[in-house]
Amino acid sequence: MNKYKHIMIDIETLGKKDNAVICSVGAVCFNSSDDLTDCLSIVFPVQEQIEKGRSIDASTLEFWRDNDLRYPSDENKKVTWSLDCLAQFIRNHSIERSEEDDDGTFIWAHGVTFDITKLQSLYSDFNLPVPWEYWQIMDCRTMVQLWPEAREMSLSNNHVALDDAKNQVHWLKTINTKLGFL
Repeated sequence: MNKYKHIMIDIETLGKKDNAVICSVGAVCFNSSDDLTDCLSIVFPVQEQIEKGRSIDASTLEFWRDNDLRYPSDENKKVTWSLDCLAQFIRNHSIERSEEDDDGTFIWAHGVTFDITKLQSLYSDFNLPVPWEYWQIMDCRTMVQLWPEAREMSLSNNHVALDDAKNQVHWLKTINTKLGFL
């Protein structure tokens, strides 16, 4: 199993609150120079989250409708299974902290107060441990603000979590060629 210095996470939701229903998660492993090879896409059950009291936002539902998009949902799975898949993926591809590598693997998101916060809330609601530590979290949005031209090099914009995560990795790698931070 390949180990990576970085993992990008993106989610699609039915709301903006911290306890919003999560429809899907995309995760992409990467190093500063490697191609994208190890990826994960998980579709979550919506109804189970609603029954647990997670929120749905009318404006987010309108967004999905107005853009002719269909939000993903898989009612044949359990939320705990989906969260376990993400945790296992992160564990399997993460570098452990050591004397040689004091940081281990970083977990990236495009705005950590959105994706990361909602995932942490979902792990908590289902009494599962979060598969990262606070010091591992990195913010792609901040890096894009430093080099906004990177956003013009988008690969897609279809609101599919895995495609969005790949896009965000592409931005980071583009910025890295200019600023050399990865």
